[in-house]
Amino acid sequence: QEQEQEQEEKQEQKENDTNTVLPRISLSNMDASIYESILTQIPDPSYSAANTIHSSTTTTENGKTLDQDNLNNSDQTIQSVNRKTQNRSTRNSSTQQQSAISSSFQSKKRNSSVLDEMKGNVAEYVIKPPPLPTKKVQFLQAAGSPLDKKLSTILEDTGGISNFNNVPKFLAIMHPEQRLVSRCLLLQILLHTRADLRALFLKKGLPILTKWLEEGIENTFNSDQNCPPKTEDTILFILKVLQSVPITLDMLQETSLGLKIRPLKKHSSEDIRNRTSSLISNWKAK
Repeated sequence: QEQEQEQEEKQEQKENDTNTVLPRISLSNMDASIYESILTQIPDPSYSAANTIHSSTTTTENGKTLDQDNLNNSDQTIQSVNRKTQNRSTRNSSTQQQSAISSSFQSKKRNSSVLDEMKGNVAEYVIKPPPLPTKKVQFLQAAGSPLDKKLSTILEDTGGISNFNNVPKFLAIMHPEQRLVSRCLLLQILLHTRADLRALFLKKGLPILTKWLEEGIENTFNSDQNCPPKTEDTILFILKVLQSVPITLDMLQETSLGLKIRPLKKHSSEDIRNRTSSLISNWKAK
């Protein structure tokens, strides 16, 4: 009997546990904010079901349009990526070109500096050529011995007579000279002499020029053989000297130079003919 009573008590206790009801929450004992938060957390079954149905219908009915939009969006993203890559490539190419230009410029500058240094180093060891000989040296070399020794003391570096005191010495050298080569050389020295020294020479040197001119004309027109080249050169140099000095009317009358020069108007050389005509026209004007 005791065991049966214990079993009955356990069953009654189990029944009491199952039939226990949770205590009801009263609004009076609960804060309003807590109550609102509890209500928001509780899902509305009608709303969620409608929402799921609507979303499923849009995806099934407009599936094609959604796929097309996705494709359009993907194309746009691909195009934007391509544009970015192109811009990046153009920027890289421009920077590469600029860097190449700057590097080439720097290399050229470096090469030029190296060349300058090489030139400077070479210039230190290169033997410079000797200076060109002056006119005096050229004339002395052409004169030969013994005329070079006589001219060396009276000539300056430009090849002309150096001063007034050397004019008489030069006249003394000219007077006995018979060789055509030496005469041409002495006439060239006169052409390289200053104008005031040539005018001083002319006072006593005009008879020498007239004599040489007569001999040249005789060798040109009265010889059976052809005129030697040095004769023509001598005549041409005499005409150049006469054109470079002031000849007065008294000098022309004393030497009869105007009459003696007329045959040269028929010379074979055009240069000699032109110079002769120019001298005669100038002397007639006086």
